[in-house]
Amino acid sequence: MTHFPQSCPRGRIPVLTIGVVLFGLLCSLALVWPLARLPIHYPIDVNEAWNALNAERAMDMDALYPSAKGAFFNNYPPLSFYVVGLAGRLLGDNIIAGRVISLLSILAIGINIAWTVRNLGGALGPAILAGLLFVGTTAKDFLGYTGMDDPQLLGQAVMSTGFAIFAAAPRRGRNIAVAAAIMVTAGFIKHNIFGMPLATTIWLAQYDRRMLARWLALGLVLLALAFAICAGLYGLDFFRQLDGPRTYSLSGLLALGRIQAFVIPLVLWIAFAVEIRSDPRMVLVTDLVVAGVIAYAITKLGSGVAWNAFFDWLIGVCVGLGVMLSRIGETRFAKRFGIGLTEGLIVIALSLRLVLPLPENLLNLRASLADMRRQAAEIEPDIQFMRGHAGPALCGDLAICYWSGHQSALDWNNTFEAIRLGRQNYTDLMLRVAKGDFHLLQLNRHSSLVGVAQASGQYRRFDTPSSVFFYY
Repeated sequence: MTHFPQSCPRGRIPVLTIGVVLFGLLCSLALVWPLARLPIHYPIDVNEAWNALNAERAMDMDALYPSAKGAFFNNYPPLSFYVVGLAGRLLGDNIIAGRVISLLSILAIGINIAWTVRNLGGALGPAILAGLLFVGTTAKDFLGYTGMDDPQLLGQAVMSTGFAIFAAAPRRGRNIAVAAAIMVTAGFIKHNIFGMPLATTIWLAQYDRRMLARWLALGLVLLALAFAICAGLYGLDFFRQLDGPRTYSLSGLLALGRIQAFVIPLVLWIAFAVEIRSDPRMVLVTDLVVAGVIAYAITKLGSGVAWNAFFDWLIGVCVGLGVMLSRIGETRFAKRFGIGLTEGLIVIALSLRLVLPLPENLLNLRASLADMRRQAAEIEPDIQFMRGHAGPALCGDLAICYWSGHQSALDWNNTFEAIRLGRQNYTDLMLRVAKGDFHLLQLNRHSSLVGVAQASGQYRRFDTPSSVFFYY
């Protein structure tokens, strides 16, 4: 692959070299808070404990996909639970292990973006800058997913590896086969990542119909094989759970405010693609950006889908930035005002976006850490109480269940989705509590199950500052 050269007057430090150093410093700054909160035993999000409990099920050879008639759902594919579970065995805590994997995944995606830019003919400096832009943007503007125990970024890391391999030689059968195997694997880590496979399909449809047929056939065979393995391991409940309860709404598409996190490189790519004569490499980048938009629009329809819907789009935009900077000398602006000035303006604009506004947690790092440690201390009595009592347990806070060594018979978020869709009846859950089906209940004070458990006469009650326990 021929790479576009970078030019710089002799004796002068290239602007993009300065940009790489600056972006590296800004990325390090953005990662301070995720690294500082990593070891604290307080959930960043309710998904953390849900993922940790499923990882524990995977390691204990328990039912990873229980009956869909129950009250604990698993609508994620299985691979992430084994990865996190194995790491959790090494580190002693699935939630902490998941956080470490999330941070490493962000770095891996940044490397894969740089690799993709190089494979598309981009120069080294722009490639590194593009990878750093992803790391910095994710750590600053998608903080909820940065260093959180969730399979989204791990799946993106594996998927972007497959796309980088495809981009290196998109018409070579070996690359297509390896890319297909890796992308299917990524889909069994998290099943809502399809921007990169879609971009691959669109590009092959434009440029190589013979390889398109091979790509589609191989992908379908691998998918069928993977589903057959899952059916053999988990039974039909795997498919019933994967089609778990979820409502859909067009209102999710209106949540476009977070696009401001990467609007500068998005606009730069659009302007570049309009001005510069297109070639197959540029078309692949445009296909990747467009596929990211499609992936956002489809995934954001589902309730509970958060800012992870933007990640395919963000990856495409970052790849576009690297390719654009590698060919910046071809633009009218650079020809008129010079490459150095053009690169400098872009670096300044992106640097300002990475640093402004400064995140509140970083500005008040000591106070933010103290607050999170205080919250961790508040739930510690709950964890200690649960450790002293046997299950089966029902937890309102899944993190308390996990850190006390219990599984929870109830998954609140998905259960209430099932109730809204009419798949389950809340009355059935209340009847189970009233009959004393659970030996141990951890509830928040506003839960309607508090009154049910109290009236049943089946349990003893114990109150802590943050929870109400019923047990026998």
